[in-house]
Amino acid sequence: MAPHLLIIGGADSGKSALAQRLAEALCPTPVYLATATAGDEEMARRIARHKAQRDSRWRTVEEPIRIAQVLGELEGVVVVDCLGMWVSNMMMRGMGEQEILEQFNELIGRLGSVACRVIFVSQEVGLGIVPGEPVARAYRVIMGRAHQMLVGAGVRAVLVIAGIPLVLKPFSVEELLEEVGNGS
Repeated sequence: MAPHLLIIGGADSGKSALAQRLAEALCPTPVYLATATAGDEEMARRIARHKAQRDSRWRTVEEPIRIAQVLGELEGVVVVDCLGMWVSNMMMRGMGEQEILEQFNELIGRLGSVACRVIFVSQEVGLGIVPGEPVARAYRVIMGRAHQMLVGAGVRAVLVIAGIPLVLKPFSVEELLEEVGNGS
């Protein structure tokens, strides 16, 4: 199985679109593992927009918390969109930093044995100012540590800015395009 991939970027940077294009090139029937829930009208519109961008080849699995377990049940190429919402879901359920990072450790521990290639989508939230609210600061710390954990475990990383992918670790764009071309 080819290495897993983390695509990070700011809001509406093009990270989900890149993940979708890669998944479609790598697999005839990709899976979209959605972590978002429609808690308000704006989020419902965002979810509907994401669904409209995927054609009938896609299978959607909705799971706001148990993504490590669900990945163990899937095959092919799976886009997990997104880790930031997953963390938010756990925080909203009262989980603290240590407990959330343990969930990431569990996820990382399972990655070596899953029957799917995983493309994680996540927000890069550490490039701005320090948030004023304690919960926002905690979220920023958790996301930064979680990204480091994934990359430290061998997950490749791409940063998307204005729709442009910048390869962070540890491969070239040419290697990525070659993989897509070979369907590996």
